[in-house]
Order: sequence, then C-alpha cells, then structure tokens
Amino acid sequence: MCVLVIVLGVYLIADPQRVTLRAKMTMNLITNWLGRFRDTSSNTSFEGRGYDRLWKFPEYLLLGAGEGANYRWEERTIFSGENHSTPSGVLFSYGLSGTFCLGTFLYKTWSGLPSALLKFLLLAPLLYGLGTYNLRNWCLWIVFAIFNVITRHVAASHRESRDE
Repeated sequence: MCVLVIVLGVYLIADPQRVTLRAKMTMNLITNWLGRFRDTSSNTSFEGRGYDRLWKFPEYLLLGAGEGANYRWEERTIFSGENHSTPSGVLFSYGLSGTFCLGTFLYKTWSGLPSALLKFLLLAPLLYGLGTYNLRNWCLWIVFAIFNVITRHVAASHRESRDE
C-alpha cells in the first residue's frame, strides 16, 4: 500500500497535467453514464425499444408476426427496428407457441444442470437478454448448446447408473 502511494505521488509530481486531464475524463465518463438514467428520450422508452408492439398488435401474440419486414410497424410505432428484449421479441415474433418451445428448451436445460455454479453461469446470458435481443448472436447459441450437452450427458449417466 505504501509503495502504491509513493508511485502515485511521484506520478502526480512528474506530470500533474496528465493526472488532472485523466481525472476530468473519468468524471465526464461517470457523468455521462449517470445521465443515461435520467434520459427520457424516445430511445429509452418502451416505445423507443419496440415493446409497444405487444399491445399495439395483439393479433400476433398467438402465432407470432415473424422476423424482419419491420416496415409493417412504422405507421403505429416510433421505432421500426427489432424489439430490444429477448422474451418480448420471441413472444411477438414467434407467438405463444414459439415462446413455449424456447421456454421448454431452456427449462429442460436449466433443470438438468448438475450444479448451482452451472446454473449461475447460464443465468448471465438469460439476464442480459432481458434488455437486448441476443438470440441473433451466434455465441449465445453455442452457450445454449454447451449447456444442453452437459444436461444430456448428466441424464445419460443417470440412466446408465439406474440400469446397472
């Protein structure tokens, strides 16, 4: 600890302008980050992130509207891109049937994992998906595949041990 204080002191004496500039840059980053929480523009609203399609187009909730062709929503929405949440995006694009299929896959994968640590690791991309539509990300599907293989391996080893 003492060495750290000495090194910082020498650095401050040797180049005080650089330290001051770095401190200002850090404060600006923090101020900008905090300002995002006060932002009430259309980009941060439910409508600005595409969630409003769920209640503006309820006829698609059963079987889904499909992916793409977002120009279909332009007359009644302010955001014409994809929905910014995996659960609501799946519900709108694939309907209750698609949501049920994905939910069943995730539930079976989750419940078959042998340890709390693996469940915790799978929780990270699932929580990330609440605020962004990450199903288009191929890395997510690799993660799902790995966890599903672990689940299947555990289930197969349980069956083998019961058969013996």
